[in-house]
Amino acid sequence: MGGIVGYWRRTDHETIGDDIEQMVDALEHRGPDGSGTIQIEQVGLGQLCLQTTPSREQAAEPHLWGGLAVVADARLDNRPELCRRLDVSDREAVTDVELIARAYESWGTDCADKLLGAFAFAVFDRANGRLFCARDHMGVKPLYWWYEDGLAVFGSEIKGLHAHRAVPNELFEPRIGTHLAGTFHDIEWTFYDGIFRLPAGNRLVVDGDGARWDSYWELDPTREIRLESDRAYAERFRELFLDAAECRMPGAEPVGAALSGGLDSSAVACAADRLNETADPVHTFSLVFDDVPACDEREYIEKILEHGRFESHYLHGDRDGPLTHIDEMTTAIDGPVLAPNMFLHRNIYRAVASEDLQILLDGFDGDTTVSHGYTYLTELARSGAFLKLYRQAREAAEIKHFRERSVRQILWKYVAARLAPSPVRSLWRTAKGRTDPVERASPVIDSEFAAKTGLDDLLAGGTRPYDPPRTAREAHYNQLRRPLLQVFLEYGNKVAAVHGVEPRYPFFDKRLVEFCLALPPTQKFGGNRTRVVMRRALDDIYPDAIAARTDKTSLQPNFEHGLFERDREALDSLLRDMPTRLRNPTVESVVSDARDSVQSGTAGRNEASTLWRVGTLSHWLHQRT
Repeated sequence: MGGIVGYWRRTDHETIGDDIEQMVDALEHRGPDGSGTIQIEQVGLGQLCLQTTPSREQAAEPHLWGGLAVVADARLDNRPELCRRLDVSDREAVTDVELIARAYESWGTDCADKLLGAFAFAVFDRANGRLFCARDHMGVKPLYWWYEDGLAVFGSEIKGLHAHRAVPNELFEPRIGTHLAGTFHDIEWTFYDGIFRLPAGNRLVVDGDGARWDSYWELDPTREIRLESDRAYAERFRELFLDAAECRMPGAEPVGAALSGGLDSSAVACAADRLNETADPVHTFSLVFDDVPACDEREYIEKILEHGRFESHYLHGDRDGPLTHIDEMTTAIDGPVLAPNMFLHRNIYRAVASEDLQILLDGFDGDTTVSHGYTYLTELARSGAFLKLYRQAREAAEIKHFRERSVRQILWKYVAARLAPSPVRSLWRTAKGRTDPVERASPVIDSEFAAKTGLDDLLAGGTRPYDPPRTAREAHYNQLRRPLLQVFLEYGNKVAAVHGVEPRYPFFDKRLVEFCLALPPTQKFGGNRTRVVMRRALDDIYPDAIAARTDKTSLQPNFEHGLFERDREALDSLLRDMPTRLRNPTVESVVSDARDSVQSGTAGRNEASTLWRVGTLSHWLHQRT
């Protein structure tokens, strides 16, 4: 792990000055193991190093290879294959950055799709006067860029771009609106006008013709995998999952694993224990909640700890609130914090660092990778298999995680609501009083602001009506492509970097994701179980009590407890002292009502979401002044 920054300018561009050192200094926290810069002709490049790959040490300085200069924040998982294809003889000595340089030399701008792992890198091609940047397939490593009139600036964090004197620091108001709505409509948007996120699986080329970006890889929603048996599917899943975990193990160094007691974190922790070849046990980091017992999963955590060789670390997740460390998190993220439980992740990263560990394996969002597959019910209805549909709906009602607790509710949501013609769905929304997309998104968004920024059109989805997914694979595909997924991965990366920790996510291995998306729906949802292929595949990896779980603990009660109890004073301060930009009668009225609910003890999820979004935006706007 580490960070990268740099700039490229057209050869006839007015000299801006030497800003590369300041850009590196702005990201100093990402390079505890060194940093380096280089200036060649039209570019300045900077690299920062957090040494998490001891068996193949990465240099802190930019890498020179022939006519190329390369900087990278990268961990490559297909090193043996790359070395073979690139005819590298000394495979142990070659670094990941050098492999990226060789890959570009061989395949040019098509090189990124030949790489596996987590990466963000930039190559300056001197012969062509070209800057080439790319980001990994799933978006684990962040990368941002800005371009204007022959000058391009990029970096792992936006604060690195702002350290270049040419880059403006102006707000992008439509993104403020989508923050208040708790949503994303364009993954490239940031809170800063002209600064863009390079999306996952995308590449950027900057040369004399300007800046242009496109996708080098996309998930294929039409691909299907057909194997001979349930066991064959399970064996292939197991092979891919264990390989994904092994690629993310730190070799001879001890490793940490986040352990909540759920299916995903338990799978990762137990796989790490099985793959661990060091004398040190796997260190597990678990949150417990004495004051909010509804969130506590010690019962399941302890079953995992009894199942392997672990050194456990318990953290009290109810002793801080979501605003307790808001200054640190807002600075790290370069914007208001949307993720309400990021403070819990922050506390885990800090605990990992206190144990002198640098790598944390995390089962984050394995649900999305494997998929619950509920839309299989819609498929059964469309195919006319009504008896099978009814039986499956009855069994689904036994799943504790299922929000629809009766057969009638299940059939309504996954059959009637999804297969009804679009005009019927529109009439239903009208009858329920849910026709205004801005009002549905957030009560604090002023209609004048929404119209001025185009937010009303964005939230309405333009002129095209929303068509709900009709197959399990389509629903799975949509979930994997959610912009929020990439943004939360970025949050984790940047908050962890403050503490010198690198989170690694086995469930976001490209090969595993592609395999799970292509599975038949019956491998995701069957009987009274979801994610059936994973349960079969890992049945000897973790205890039966974990494999049999169909519930999922929500951390919402702890978030509300922290916001309304522990952080009430901080929240009140933020809401009393809202910046002028946020003040209007709509916001003030809604916030006042929500605060009254907090005072009376009747506030719940809706009030928590509203106050959180307004409060974090207020904090960030104050921090900017």
